Amino acid sequence: MIPTGNSGNFMSPFYDDQARMFLQGKYRKILFTDAQIKKDKPYVLSLLPE
Repeated sequence: MIPTGNSGNFMSPFYDDQARMFLQGKYRKILFTDAQIKKDKPYVLSLLPE
């Protein structure tokens, strides 16, 4: 469990959701490998040069 969420960004909607889930006996998988991230990514951010 990461109490402040994965990013630690207090503006993130996921900032405190892991603590709440932990209290309910639930958890969120933390993706470590490139294969896991590519398989389970919720969205993609593409940055393109102008």
